[in-house]
Amino acid sequence: MLLDKNPLTIKLHEYQRHEIIQAFPQINTQKQIPLIFWNYLDGRPEKFYSDEIFHIALSTLNQFLKKYPDQMANFLIEENNEFNIALRQLIDINSLPINDDILPKDDLDLIKFCDNTILPSYLKLVEGVFHVIINPIIAFIQLENGKPINDLPLFDQIEKLKYQYAILTESVSRTMRNGIAHGGVIFRNNDITFIDKKGKKETYRIQDVIPIFDNLLDACNAIVLAFLLLYHENHVFFKNNNISLPITIIYEELKSELKSPGWEIKGCLESQTFNGRSQLNIFTSNSFRDKSRLVYHVIRTMHITNIYAPSYDRYFLKINSKHYLNGFISFNGIKIRELQSELSDDNVSKYFSAIESPLIWHRDLPFSKFYTYAATLLSAIKVVFPLEFQKIKKKNFNYFIEPRFIEVSTERYINRARVSIIIHTHPNIKIDDLIRRNIEKILKKSIRFARKDISYFSLSKYLPISFIHINVLTKDFRKRKIGYPGLIPELICTIEHDKTKKVKLRDIATGIPEVIRDIRLVWNKRSGYPKDL
Repeated sequence: MLLDKNPLTIKLHEYQRHEIIQAFPQINTQKQIPLIFWNYLDGRPEKFYSDEIFHIALSTLNQFLKKYPDQMANFLIEENNEFNIALRQLIDINSLPINDDILPKDDLDLIKFCDNTILPSYLKLVEGVFHVIINPIIAFIQLENGKPINDLPLFDQIEKLKYQYAILTESVSRTMRNGIAHGGVIFRNNDITFIDKKGKKETYRIQDVIPIFDNLLDACNAIVLAFLLLYHENHVFFKNNNISLPITIIYEELKSELKSPGWEIKGCLESQTFNGRSQLNIFTSNSFRDKSRLVYHVIRTMHITNIYAPSYDRYFLKINSKHYLNGFISFNGIKIRELQSELSDDNVSKYFSAIESPLIWHRDLPFSKFYTYAATLLSAIKVVFPLEFQKIKKKNFNYFIEPRFIEVSTERYINRARVSIIIHTHPNIKIDDLIRRNIEKILKKSIRFARKDISYFSLSKYLPISFIHINVLTKDFRKRKIGYPGLIPELICTIEHDKTKKVKLRDIATGIPEVIRDIRLVWNKRSGYPKDL
């Protein structure tokens, strides 16, 4: 039916579900593949999850299910509400812009950045998220040791994990947590000292505190991904034991399913009307100018919401519009469920009978049908063209590069650029040979990326880039790490080109230099390249 799948996003969702199955083949394909997994392939910071922690958590949860199915069922039912709250907080932290920011260069700005964003988020992550999502692993440890499942305090949980699962606790510091919670934080020029209530002190460089937060967030995302895979791999067990997914996960899946050009679900909240009816508030935003597209997306939102969350008496949509006043519309949930069995593409308008209180400011425009056709075609082009180009690149190109970090400075009318790129290629292609053959193309593309990043109102836009340093990596990281990655194994090489002949080139430590024409290439030994040396 037309409401089940949006014609604009059918191809996109098919592509995403195909990629999800390629990455996570253990998902049960008899059901519709959840789009929420796409966040762990393409979303930042979710895609930065710790692969090692993910496999440990998934293995442990599978053992828990295999050895103690009844205890696991009871435990997950009891912990559902706590888990739901923890997931909501994790999603809030994942949505913060700090997760893919470049660190301020000024010392004072760096201290403010750390104090105002990183430290509060770290405390929230430890207390509200990590403390809850490790409970299934703690419960398994307790059962394995012949002890009852208890609600242990946070740092008793950490002590339990230290023996078998030390990697899970590497980014959790008791002193740091207590210092932030009780005001025992002292900033100095280059470091931060945390003091707990007993006077114990720990001092860290400011640049080291931020990776601790990043690593803990990556660990939490890995554990949640393991839980999601456990659920979708063992759906029958969860269904037979009446274990539902936390409602926060359902809302996120709803947002992924309904997102479309010009239409987005911002969030969902449960509430109750004055006469005691259960209500789901859905907050939406749109950029439509015509009424017909808005009506279609409103009706489809109601249809899909009733499939994912069918237990509410009333659904209330808050409609935030870019070109009109904000409005709202509410539907009778019971009436919608009665109508769903009778619906077909020919009688979708029956949904109108379930409307209770509409306030929509959108109006039919002159030449409304023509405008709607043209706007829909343009939206389809915006979705389909990038998708098809992505498919063509993967199928026909040996490689393609993705710019992730660009920094351009100008001194004495000379532009100097630093660019970090991710190189995507087929597994059976030798990357070192590929880089040698295409080094000039990589250089030109990187220069193009750097110039594109400069404002048109800046003089630097119209000056040539005389010196460029390029980091070539095989894996994505946060911008604050990928700009200055150090000697990580994922850094294949650096490429430098100097037209001025005045810059003193500095090779990476233990690097293997190679000169191709006037381009200096330095291989990173830790990456295992080049293979022929």
